[in-house]
Parts: sequence; C-alpha cells; structure tokens
Amino acid sequence: MIRTDLIRPIGTLLERHATERPDQVAFEDSSGAAITYAAMATRTATLAGHLQELGIESGDRVAILLPNSVDWVLSCVATLRTAAVSVPISHDATEAEIRYRLEDAGCKAIVVSRWHLPLLQSVRAELPLLQQVIVAGTDDPTELQSSEHSLAHLTRHPARSNPRDPQDLLATAFLVYTSGTTGRPKGVMLSLHSLSLIHISEPTRPY
Repeated sequence: MIRTDLIRPIGTLLERHATERPDQVAFEDSSGAAITYAAMATRTATLAGHLQELGIESGDRVAILLPNSVDWVLSCVATLRTAAVSVPISHDATEAEIRYRLEDAGCKAIVVSRWHLPLLQSVRAELPLLQQVIVAGTDDPTELQSSEHSLAHLTRHPARSNPRDPQDLLATAFLVYTSGTTGRPKGVMLSLHSLSLIHISEPTRPY
C-alpha cells in the first residue's frame, strides 16, 4: 500500500517531522555524526538560502561529491529546497568520471570533500560552467581559494534568503548517472514523486 500522505514537498515533510519529533535523530553516519529533525530543517533551510544567494537558480545542477555522511544528506536536501537538481557523484569515482559528470550535467556548483578538493582545483579550468565550490570538512577560510566556501559555515550562519521550497513533485530533482557498462554513463532524470513511489511503500510486518 502506498503511503500517499508521505508524498509531499520536501520542505513540508521536514517541517512536519521537526514539529512532531524535533529531538529524534534523523540521520547518523559511520563517523558518529548525527542530526535531529529540528536541526535538519533549520540547517538545510540556511544552506539553501546561501546557495540561492550564491546564484543557484531553479533547475541549476549542483553536484555532490561526498562520502555517505550527514554532510551529504544536508547538501542534497538543501539543493532540493532551492529547486535545483542534485547530481550525486560517487566518492570513489575516478578523475575522468568526476570530470565527465560535471561537464555533461553542466554543474553550476559542487559540494566536495577536502579529499577531492585538490583534484577539483586541478580540473576546474576545464569546467567554465562551474561557478561555486563548497567544501566539507573545513571552517578555516585560509584553506580556501576565492569562490570556495565552507559547508560548515554556510549551514550554521544565517542566510538572508528563505528556501524556495518548490511544490512541484514532478519536476526533475535528481540527475543520476548509470554505471556505463554498455557505453558512456547516461544521466537519468528523477523527480521526487518517482522516488517517493519507490521508497515509501507501507513496511511489511515480520511473521
């Protein structure tokens, strides 16, 4: 049975959870970092506002090159709250794979780990559309170049803008690349509605 009550805009769902279970842990990663629903609602709204102020418009592509982590979840949800399109890139991807996805998707911004930052800096001149680089794992401005921003700073310092929080569940929300086993990887466009139908079926009870 499909839980149609859960097929809602992501901003609406976040606010619902933040109201009903503010102190419940929403996500915890293997490093032990965790975030509650209330904190997720606030920090993704803040990050979304900053992304909009950095020039991210509806439909722009924002790549996420991070390991599975709280930072990945925050970056992805904030991107969706700007009405931009999230482009996940595996943290294990090769330099050629990273460059191809960024170029093919026409990414305007990327959230990247410190691990991959030197690689990104070395290929950035080949990616004229890539305007903003947001770095996870540092809050030290001396480590960053111009047009590079700290993810920690952007999630914790108030933004002037509120998130757009789009209501259209059928709009493209993700651009996910295939493995490329039969040729070059292809970007598959997915909406929040299509992902909802895949993931929110009523759980079955064990017998």
